[in-house]
Amino acid sequence: MFLTVISNAARPYRDDLIRVPRRYKDLAGHPYKKEFKEACRVKLRRIFVIGIWRLLDSNRVEKPLPLKWVFTYKFDEGGHLIKCKARIYVRGDLQEACDESTYAATLVAKSFRTLYAVVARFNLEVKQFDVTAAFLNTRIDKSTGKRVYCRLPDGFEELGFLKTGQKPTDVAELDRALYGLRESPLL
Repeated sequence: MFLTVISNAARPYRDDLIRVPRRYKDLAGHPYKKEFKEACRVKLRRIFVIGIWRLLDSNRVEKPLPLKWVFTYKFDEGGHLIKCKARIYVRGDLQEACDESTYAATLVAKSFRTLYAVVARFNLEVKQFDVTAAFLNTRIDKSTGKRVYCRLPDGFEELGFLKTGQKPTDVAELDRALYGLRESPLL
């Protein structure tokens, strides 16, 4: 499990919680600051293990897209808090418009019902799988010459993700898709 789990003794109900922070700066006064920051650390650790981006000299890049933390609560079936989650999004709305299609087909409800009617009729067995971090597992095609540069999210240095002796940088080139990138669903 990659997220910070709330202890069983202190599991508040969803109606008793305050709003999730909108920005990393909002964590300062939040009662679950420690849990959200740990979720950020875990997400960044995973990003480095997978190799989502490569750090660059910020002087070489003009107009990098900003990255943004998005925080959420995860609840059990009874509505009690299980864990705090953090995810990094690219501000894809600030991406330059491109001529390429970014359309990604999804399963239509009518097709889904038809498929399950066949399964029920012939008493077939169905297995469902969930791909965790699906976007993070897809590579960006750089053969077209198109590169995506991002400004690292707030808290990157504070969370301890610079190696000893490494000079601070605030720009990275994406090697894999991230949430919010226009082409991520297609990839």
